Amino acid sequence: MMCPKCQIALGDSVKVCPNCGTKLSKLAFTMPAQETGSVSFGSRPTKLCPKCRKEVDKGASKCPYCQSVIGLSSSGCLGAFVFLSLTFIIVAFFAYRNAQRESEPRRYYSYRSSSLASDTAVEASSAFGIGETWTVPGQWSLTINSVSLTEDRNEYEGKKPEAVYLVDYTLENLGYDSSFYDGLYIDLSREQIVDSEAFTGYSYPLSTDYDPDDIPIGAKAHVIVCVGVDHAGDFDIIVSKNDGNFDKHSATFHCTAP
Repeated sequence: MMCPKCQIALGDSVKVCPNCGTKLSKLAFTMPAQETGSVSFGSRPTKLCPKCRKEVDKGASKCPYCQSVIGLSSSGCLGAFVFLSLTFIIVAFFAYRNAQRESEPRRYYSYRSSSLASDTAVEASSAFGIGETWTVPGQWSLTINSVSLTEDRNEYEGKKPEAVYLVDYTLENLGYDSSFYDGLYIDLSREQIVDSEAFTGYSYPLSTDYDPDDIPIGAKAHVIVCVGVDHAGDFDIIVSKNDGNFDKHSATFHCTAP
């Protein structure tokens, strides 16, 4: 091997250069017989030292010949600059978007709010009350028969609603057929529920004797489901369902609380 500092040839077992005193215990540069004074790197990729113009290992940060520090190449610097620039732009974009969201007033989904009337207008033909029937010709009909308040609570349920309502409705299959389902199925407790303060309600787990089930063509079902709300009072149930032809139909039922 050779001393990387003074460039004199040394034996393979030498640990300290006798000429300049450089420690060689951690250095192992081999000299090919045909080229004295150069270092062999085998098949590893190499680059040129910008100072002494000798070939060094591509991953080296310091030249073993002249001991000069080797920085990134021009292409490496350009790549690092592009990466950092893109990172800054992405971070700035998300920070700006989050700031915009925080600055906007929070709007709640409500079909009864006059301030949002233009955004949440419901056609008269798709808005129904208790006792009124929503009919999709050749598909189904749905009627909410009554809404009653219950004091029963599920002790194992984590949610603590202010009020729990029993929604009693009748569902009839007028011709709904689907290759994905065994019949018509609509569970009103799983639809969108908006309470008296425009907060969303949810399905509440209480047992009834009239759970929803698949209804074959030509049959009817009497169903009772439980709905929980955090603000007692009137609430809306917004029902959306695709028919057998994959056309979407929607209706809003306004439920007057007892």
